[in-house]
Order: sequence, then structure tokens, then C-alpha cells
Amino acid sequence: MKLGRQPLLAVALLGVVCAVGSALRAQDDGQGPGPGGPGGTNQPGGPGDNPPPQRGRGGPGGGRINLGREMGALSTDYKKIKASISDSSKNAATVLTVIDMEQHTANCKTAPPRTATATTMPGDASKLTDYQTIMSNLLRGELDLEEQLRDNQNDKAAETFKSLAQFEDEGHKEFRKKEDD
Repeated sequence: MKLGRQPLLAVALLGVVCAVGSALRAQDDGQGPGPGGPGGTNQPGGPGDNPPPQRGRGGPGGGRINLGREMGALSTDYKKIKASISDSSKNAATVLTVIDMEQHTANCKTAPPRTATATTMPGDASKLTDYQTIMSNLLRGELDLEEQLRDNQNDKAAETFKSLAQFEDEGHKEFRKKEDD
């Protein structure tokens, strides 16, 4: 029985596909040399090794946090959580949304609005301190919410979630620019 070239070519092609697939998986796992450097995508020198963005209103080199975008993301997360907070079968996904919300809150804390940084007296940082206190309290509430959802305490989580709205109301009342400004 004589073997033709087609089965041999198919075996060679299969070997190449497997080798390429293994190399790509190694890159994704951060085990092989990645396109960003010797450490792969999840290792030092890889594309995932970007320095964190500069905080606040920015500085040399850009990387500024856009407060409006972060607040918009908070609002989106808030709506997602509101829709799923009472359903314990969705707790895993809701916890992920809460974690995302925590990140946006931390970003907002480091990028205060101009109304919190504009002072009438040099050295007067009370508005900034007030803003950061509100954001810290919001973050504490979000951390409590995350823990309650992880423990399947949805009734308690719903109460905590309702209390988060007070921080939004308080913060917007004090720091949001008026429409006529």
C-alpha cells in the first residue's frame, strides 16, 4: 500500500497548527515571549506592563483620568446592580460589577472636580478633604456591599445599596457645577 503526499501534508499541517496554538496560549498565559517584550503579555516588559495613569487633573505625558467618564461608568454600574441586587442567583456577576464600581470610585477620588480644588484662600483644602471623605465613605459602602453579596446576604446588601445613593446626592449637591455656571 502506497501512501501519497496528501496524508503526509495533512500531518505536517496539523503539527504546525498545534505548534502555533501552543505558542499563542503560552503568550496569553504570560509564559512565553510576547509581542511586548521578553516576559509575554502578562509579564514585565509585556503590553500589560503599562504604568498606571497619572491621577488628578493630569500632568506631563497625559494619562489623565476623565472624571466625567468615571462618574458615567459609576452610574452604569449602579443601574446594573440595582437590576440584580435582589436575585441571589446573579450574585457572582453582581459582585464583579461592584468590584468595577469600586475601581471607578477610587479613580474618582484621585481626580476631584474643580469645585473641590478651587479655593478662595491659599492652603484651604477643606473642599478637597470633604470630596475625598465622601468618596472614601462611598468606597467603604461598596466594599460592604461586595462582602454581603459574596455571603448571599441579599436583603442586607439591598439596604446597603440604597444607602449608597446618599453619597451621590451629597456629593452632587456640594460639588456638581450648576447648569448656569
